[in-house]
Amino acid sequence: MEVPGPNSESIRRRWITEYGPVPATQLPLADLVDDATLGSCRRLTAAATTHAPLPEGQIGEFFTMDQFHGSFKPLLKSWSAPSGFCGAMAVAGVELLFETLITGPLGVAGTPQAPDFMSDLASTPLCSLDLMPPRAESIMKQIHSRRTSYIQDHAASFDAKGARQKYLSAWYANYELSDVLREYCAQQRAMGVPDDLLDQILFLRENQWPAYADAEHEERKRLVEEECFGGCKVTTESGSEGLRFDPKKGDRSVIVEIPNRGLLLRADEWEVRCAGTAGFPRIACLDVGGHFTCAVFFEAPAGEGGLMPSTLHFNTTKSKYCNRHMLQLAHFLFAMRAPVAPSADQGLSEEAAPSSLTREAFVIYDSD
Repeated sequence: MEVPGPNSESIRRRWITEYGPVPATQLPLADLVDDATLGSCRRLTAAATTHAPLPEGQIGEFFTMDQFHGSFKPLLKSWSAPSGFCGAMAVAGVELLFETLITGPLGVAGTPQAPDFMSDLASTPLCSLDLMPPRAESIMKQIHSRRTSYIQDHAASFDAKGARQKYLSAWYANYELSDVLREYCAQQRAMGVPDDLLDQILFLRENQWPAYADAEHEERKRLVEEECFGGCKVTTESGSEGLRFDPKKGDRSVIVEIPNRGLLLRADEWEVRCAGTAGFPRIACLDVGGHFTCAVFFEAPAGEGGLMPSTLHFNTTKSKYCNRHMLQLAHFLFAMRAPVAPSADQGLSEEAAPSSLTREAFVIYDSD
């Protein structure tokens, strides 16, 4: 019988990037410093003046289970899910990774681990047909239930032909995945899991506030939560639609969420408040731009008492993301311990602020 991906014994492991010395696939440090999100992080801007090779460490990328495999079609039909249901797969991966690496009998919380051992341990549940599809279906069911309730409470907004089905089958939004992760943390807390472990669950989100003017229904209400991160839509020199973020105004293109606390943070806030103290391994849902994935960030033994920042990235398509901006950004934020001393002034000075960032807008279409 054909299955939607390799099993744990035949997983296609791909160590894509190994940092230090500086590899060809590493983004130039200046490019990261100019970003409206990372330009405010002190250790990165300081490294730019000394030409230090950041980020450092290693990234492994894995293809686990094909989300477009035909065997998933009955699930999509049952829960009116979008054909690109990567959001459900990513959150399911986060939950299974947490239960395997942190709270399970083979949990490795707080101890450095060899990459080969971590990759085998982490990939097993994500490649399991007994674990992954049922967990993904549970998340589809939760989102379907929330959307159905919203339609019932706002029936007048869905009078147009096909409006209800379009809403039910729309792309899973960041705020919806956030709600599922927050509910999962609440359930785990009720079972006695301590907050310091639950704080190791993270969500790296793209700032969606610039889309507010075009948003409808619940999304329009929920996007207000991201207003403080700024940004706006603009027309680029080529005439296409773009997004602009001005760090001098406090704009950030990326948001770090700690679901257990319901906190949405700027990258520099995460760095000062959490990056040096949050435990390892850290497990995250990642919005990598039109696709959701999950990843594990941990420290691997290196040399005589040294530690190597390491990232295991798990993908449900066969595309490569290791040299894309969002994954390298996630590695920098979450895999590196960042021993940064808190400062009374966490804002950006006008002199230190990087240039504004303008990028092409990524448009997500509803599924048919």
